[in-house]
Amino acid sequence: TTGLAIAGATESWGAGDDDVWVMRLDSTGKHLWSRSYGTPGDDEGRGIAQTADGGLLITGFTDGAGASKDDGFALRLDKAGATKWITRLGGAGEERGYAAAVTVKGLYVAGRSDSFGSGDDAFLTRLDHNGGALWTRRMGGSKAREITALMPLPDGSIAMSGYSNNPGQGAREATYARTAKNAELGCAGKMIPASQFAAKKITMTNKPFTPAVAEGIKSKAVSVTTSISAAIVAAVGCNPTSCP
Repeated sequence: TTGLAIAGATESWGAGDDDVWVMRLDSTGKHLWSRSYGTPGDDEGRGIAQTADGGLLITGFTDGAGASKDDGFALRLDKAGATKWITRLGGAGEERGYAAAVTVKGLYVAGRSDSFGSGDDAFLTRLDHNGGALWTRRMGGSKAREITALMPLPDGSIAMSGYSNNPGQGAREATYARTAKNAELGCAGKMIPASQFAAKKITMTNKPFTPAVAEGIKSKAVSVTTSISAAIVAAVGCNPTSCP
């Protein structure tokens, strides 16, 4: 499906406080649809990826639907914005989803978690096409880490980028990693037992709305000369067709 899809949060429509907001545009920038998805609590969308059938995979975080703190979630939509399923992801602490990716092997969401280790760790979860969590790995250590972007590469691996920082020092360092070629268990990080990282189906209220874009908001067409792929390749320092 050509065009653009945008995910974020809105307080203007929905079921509670902030709700996940998704907008779809065609290739000319024409508005196709907008919807909010939410619980009575706070819900925010942070990562988005298109699925093979033209639908969308959204990740973010919610403190509704039974979560004691923020939990990550994976929200699967069809191409018209109807909800197919929502899976809440989290341990005993706080989780936030920041990035989503889709490959022939499955669906992936990533972000940060403080449920394990001594502080914030990055996590990567693989889900099946029905929203079931297949595995979760965390990547951490003495520095706080989180994953903020995922990109599938042609060889079947996934490039991951984010940051790490030393607690108390305030300085952030960019960090990059990459899964094994089959985006399977060969990726770096420690496996988290499913019993400690729950994957629970939840519901969110799904409401269509039309944003008021005519007043006070201007749009301008721009050209993009550097592809996202090229930027990620430069970041990980290899050519995706020749990486070992």
